[in-house]
Amino acid sequence: MNSLTGKLCVGLVCLFCSVLTPNITLSAEKEVDVTIGALVNLTGHEAGQQIGIEQGIVDALAWANRHDYVPGVNLVIDWVDSGSSQSKGIEGYIKVTKSRRKPLCWIGMNTGIAEALVTRTAGDKMPHIEGGISRKLISPPQWTFCLLQPFDEQAAAAINWFLESWKKPTPPSMAILTWDNAYGRAHYTPQLEKYAKSKGIKIVTQQYVPTSPVEVKSQLIAIRDSGADFTFGGMYAGPWAVVLKDANSLGLSGKIQFISSWATNSVEVLNLTGKLSENFAITISLAEPEEWKGKIVEQIFNEANRGEASKLNMYSLGVQSVAVACEAIKRAVTKVGAKDVDQQAVYDALQTIDNFDPWGASPPVTYTKTKRYGLDQVKILRIENGKRIIPDQYISAPKLED
Repeated sequence: MNSLTGKLCVGLVCLFCSVLTPNITLSAEKEVDVTIGALVNLTGHEAGQQIGIEQGIVDALAWANRHDYVPGVNLVIDWVDSGSSQSKGIEGYIKVTKSRRKPLCWIGMNTGIAEALVTRTAGDKMPHIEGGISRKLISPPQWTFCLLQPFDEQAAAAINWFLESWKKPTPPSMAILTWDNAYGRAHYTPQLEKYAKSKGIKIVTQQYVPTSPVEVKSQLIAIRDSGADFTFGGMYAGPWAVVLKDANSLGLSGKIQFISSWATNSVEVLNLTGKLSENFAITISLAEPEEWKGKIVEQIFNEANRGEASKLNMYSLGVQSVAVACEAIKRAVTKVGAKDVDQQAVYDALQTIDNFDPWGASPPVTYTKTKRYGLDQVKILRIENGKRIIPDQYISAPKLED
């Protein structure tokens, strides 16, 4: 190699390094990886009806990183499949929190698993952002922050809605019809019983349905014989399809008003039951796909290039959970710095979230030092003439005192 060629090569190498080095250095200084743990039912009996949550989480986290929502921070998800099982959920939580890359906070999607973990997460000082909800999770306030409103307060909103159209001189009677698990049983509480009584309504029976029922005629017969005019409870679309089909076979369609809480996928109920879902109602808390237009949740969905089949209410829940987690991490980083952010800082930040818009996935979320559920509003979605009727406005859910 002659001297001229050698000098030229050295010059090119220097120029090349001078162009690349600033970017590499900037990236190293800017990027701090922080982990969010995610416990989702990817398998098991609940997995098929929780489709969309995992997609919403993945897409929302990618959007947050792409748009630098938390400056200086690269957000990473560490997944655990709970398998719709408390034991698997606890085992997965322990595995991830004891790993080298300990998460700053935890996202969960199962009331029963959350109840099993509530004392452990508090002892571990691990902020827990939870899609399920029950009185056990929010009172007394610990390290669990539920995304929605208590199921018994959704039931209270359903009572008010039903009373608006009640024309008879005597008050209606109410039945509890719900899943026989932690999520289902969270719908009936002493607080709800007290509220119903204040409205002149007697809860005449409580009927519990297996997780994967084949038939529920015995429960429906008990409800019929109790004289109930309407029911409230929580199940996914599959079990509700069994309820509505059995109700039709017993001649109860149109005679008893069936109302479910938010986790029921109304699109799936309609697809599974057709005309049998006429007048079925759901207290919804998350933005339905028709309500995404012009909001960040729609941007997230479109940028991920998801198909129409992925437009589900569960997708909104995935986005909402990440939005709340990212907002808490962002506030914590702003206060203590990206390199010093820890679980305590995120826990403190969660308690400052007030009227926060979770990227259009739900109404605004608010927590305080004592309030551990995010939402206070619902809509009552109805199925009428084969269509899902979604009200324009949310209504405040009654606050039930412990």
